[in-house]
Amino acid sequence: MTDDQAYEESLRERGIVWYPADFSRGGLVAGLPDDLEPRLLEPGQPATFSPDEAGVLLLDGPVDDLDASLLEAARHAFVPAVVLSESPEAAPMARGFVTLTLPVGPATLASVLRAACEQARVTREARESTRQLEELNAIGVRLSGERDTKLLLELILTKARRITRSDAGSIYLIETAA
Repeated sequence: MTDDQAYEESLRERGIVWYPADFSRGGLVAGLPDDLEPRLLEPGQPATFSPDEAGVLLLDGPVDDLDASLLEAARHAFVPAVVLSESPEAAPMARGFVTLTLPVGPATLASVLRAACEQARVTREARESTRQLEELNAIGVRLSGERDTKLLLELILTKARRITRSDAGSIYLIETAA
C-alpha cells in the first residue's frame, strides 16, 4: 500500500465532528486528535450531515432553538449527538444523545466522540444491510411467482446492480450438454 492509499484509508476511517459556529469551547475542538475531523456548521446554512461519513454532532449546552433544529436534522440523518453541559439537568434528555457534564478533559471528549462515531458507522451499516435484505427478499418473492425467464433475469440484474451500487452488470447463462 502506498503512502497516498494509506492516507486515503485513514481519511475514510476518520470520525467527523460537526459543531455550530457559536460553539464556545473552541479549544476542545481544536485539540481533537487527528482521527477526529472537526467541521464547522455555518449559521443559516442547512446542516448537511453526510450519510456516508461516520460522524457526531457536538453541542455546547444549554440547547437553544438553533441547536434544537440541528439536533432534529442529526436525528433525521441518524447522527448521534454529544452535548456538553454545566449540569445534567440543563441538557436535553432524548434518545440517542450523550451528555457530558463539564469540566471534561480532551481525552475523555475524544473517547466519547470516537464511540459516537462508531455508533453512527454501525447504524449506517445496519440500515444498509436491512435495505439489501429487503431487496433480496423482493427477488425471492418474484422468483417464486415469475414464469418469464427473461423478465426474471432482468429483475435479478437490476436488483443486484442496485444492491452493489453498480452502473452495469451482466448475467451469463451456462448451458450444459445433457
